Amino acid sequence: MRIVVEDPEIIEAKLGLPVYATVPHSKSELALSRKLKSGQAAGELLAVSQPEDDAIESLRSLRTTLHFPLLDAQRSSLLITGSSSALGKSFISKNLGAVLAQAGKRIVIVDADLRRGHINKEFALARESGVSEYISGQARLTDIIKPTLIPNLSVVTTGQIPPQSIRIAHV
Repeated sequence: MRIVVEDPEIIEAKLGLPVYATVPHSKSELALSRKLKSGQAAGELLAVSQPEDDAIESLRSLRTTLHFPLLDAQRSSLLITGSSSALGKSFISKNLGAVLAQAGKRIVIVDADLRRGHINKEFALARESGVSEYISGQARLTDIIKPTLIPNLSVVTTGQIPPQSIRIAHV
């Protein structure tokens, strides 16, 4: 069963969690997604191609909101996660990353979905030499961080799809 919560106040009241931003669906992002899946586009982000889109404006607002909580953090890192597919995790990750990079922050997006990772496609990068190779000891961290066409924004792809059991090296 899938529950859709449309009012962020419910999350704050019932779970006691702060809601920093709500990001509307974007018809333009849907069109970009379709182009990517059909092989007609690669490396095109909404934050770059249509920075005036309402969803991107919401991400800029989130960038501002996150600035203060991350000031005191030992590590300025964010985890974008969700319980199922098609929730917008990749959309938020790649476009928030781009918005932060455009503001001068050095950003690395890590695609840790070892089975179905696809962030590499959005940035027109090869999947090879990524998280799988790093955790199995076949690559160093500096070898798997790949620059994108957006200044200050890099990506760590998933790497090759691992076999059923993967030997994890000490890192």
